[in-house]
Amino acid sequence: MGVRPPTLEPGRAIRTAIAQLNGEKVALGQAAAGRLQMLLFERGHWCSSCRRHLGLIAEHIDDFAARNIDIVAVTHEPASELNGRIYPFPTSPDPNLELGTEFDLGGIDEFGKLTIRPATILIDESGLIRFSYVGDDSRDRPTIPALLLALDNLI
Repeated sequence: MGVRPPTLEPGRAIRTAIAQLNGEKVALGQAAAGRLQMLLFERGHWCSSCRRHLGLIAEHIDDFAARNIDIVAVTHEPASELNGRIYPFPTSPDPNLELGTEFDLGGIDEFGKLTIRPATILIDESGLIRFSYVGDDSRDRPTIPALLLALDNLI
């Protein structure tokens, strides 16, 4: 795991932000009553590890839903790159790193470019971070079985 910003330590209140998704506003960092919200920060579909991770999360959507977890993904790419990409969870483009920066996840990738650091953050309905994982590079993220196991130990 990479160096996690202090603002994303479990037990802390998370910042909130509003993302525009297909003309609708979605609150990031605000879980619905009786549910948890899992935020995924990904570099974009140009990143093969990010594409694979989003696909694996989508394949296991029922496992997350059974745990009362709603998923929202944020990717560092323009909205045009998301056209035709269908996931069973909302995905917000963040081409200028506004959301990534708001959550202290802007960073330099292994190629020297400014981008989003891959991260998985679980928030409860009171706005507290229950779990967070911030990767060092595009391949550094929990596997789905490890993520589900960690979530089962929290909820």
